[in-house]
Amino acid sequence: MSQHHSTTRKPSRSTSWRTTKVSASKMPTSLSISRSKSTIQTPFFHSTSRTRQEESSQTSVSTFHPVPFLAVQSKPGATQINRGEMTVFQFALRVRQPFIDPPSYTLRYTWSEQSHNEVLDLPFNIFKFTAPFNMDYNNFFARWGQLTSPAQQATASFNPVGDPTNQMKQVMTSVFKVPVLPLQVPPGNVCGAGIINAEGGVLGILCRFFIENGKCNVQIKGTSPQITAAVQKVLDLYLK
Repeated sequence: MSQHHSTTRKPSRSTSWRTTKVSASKMPTSLSISRSKSTIQTPFFHSTSRTRQEESSQTSVSTFHPVPFLAVQSKPGATQINRGEMTVFQFALRVRQPFIDPPSYTLRYTWSEQSHNEVLDLPFNIFKFTAPFNMDYNNFFARWGQLTSPAQQATASFNPVGDPTNQMKQVMTSVFKVPVLPLQVPPGNVCGAGIINAEGGVLGILCRFFIENGKCNVQIKGTSPQITAAVQKVLDLYLK
């Protein structure tokens, strides 16, 4: 959105998310996710149990499925580990273009002289790459009014539980990784803005949550139909 107004962009230097476990039948696997500017760092931790009676060592090869929407740089870990040991495979991910379906991760390893090839679905969506974007009231609603195409709008609604305004703020910051803008808006309205630095250019999203007819309504506008389609996928997954 920076090409449309002069508001200073202030993305966070580094944002971290809690370590997540992903399922592999023989080799316990977990990953942590952190963002530094426009790149996501994803170290995968593979370990073996000391209590198992299988062979004392195994070979592991971990890769991301090649996809057109992500640029991947890898730093492999040890290819052979003993029982009770851990190895770490690190990947740096950068968005090339908006994506709807999350990437997958392949874990190949040998256990008790048997080869295993497991595909793990990862908890990534487009919002994992979102950085904050500071806007004042005039800039926000001027840009909001310019994004009029239905193909640039994603919508959803949900029933509030407890304080609706606080819940809308929580959803905006936790699900969509977009901080709430301190705008002077009427009660029951929450606004936020974010950008994604893709290789093809900056992608922008504007978020407006508001109360209407007892429901929390979500409107998100994007600078391209592709980013909006990815946003709608996340809305459908989390709010419908």
